[in-house]
Amino acid sequence: PYVTGGVSAWVRDLVAGLPDVEFAVAHVRDAGAPEATLAYPLPGNVVSLVEVPFDPERESAPAGAVPEAAVYHALLTGPAGSLAAGVARDRGRKLLLTEHGLAWREAPLGSPACIKGSGPAVARGADRREVVERYSRRVLEQARETYAQAAAITTVCSENARLQRTQGASRAVQRVIPNTVPAAEAVSPGPRAPRRIGF
Repeated sequence: PYVTGGVSAWVRDLVAGLPDVEFAVAHVRDAGAPEATLAYPLPGNVVSLVEVPFDPERESAPAGAVPEAAVYHALLTGPAGSLAAGVARDRGRKLLLTEHGLAWREAPLGSPACIKGSGPAVARGADRREVVERYSRRVLEQARETYAQAAAITTVCSENARLQRTQGASRAVQRVIPNTVPAAEAVSPGPRAPRRIGF
């Protein structure tokens, strides 16, 4: 609820669109990070918003800070997915995973957005490549743990689903829900951008 953008907007719409379901939101964030301001007002069916401090050096967050729930839902793999998988397993609950982008595919790119807040800081003089490789291996382990625990996995395209299966996701629990644009908002795409090859 602290940032605007595609994922934030659809999560808010999903929560608001299920008024008969109560939600407790657990925000996994850096321990010691400054307080953030809500970008969206919380829908009336959000009964709590808790901050779960993540320690990037220990690569952990306290499971006890996560509210009790009938079902746990993670929006990605990595530290948040791993935390949700562990809590669901320990409490005997189901885990639902909605994965738009694949964090374990993005982490090796080494972009600061992939590392900041969910991996060890790159100290001055440290070998950045080594830090990124270590972090990438950890994110992949967390993805495998999350896929193994998930009772349902949704993603936006069949290629993501195929890649998830290479890391242990079960086809039986996968569903592809493509991104859509409402007809009223569809516009001519104009000239095509060059196609990006590879990942």
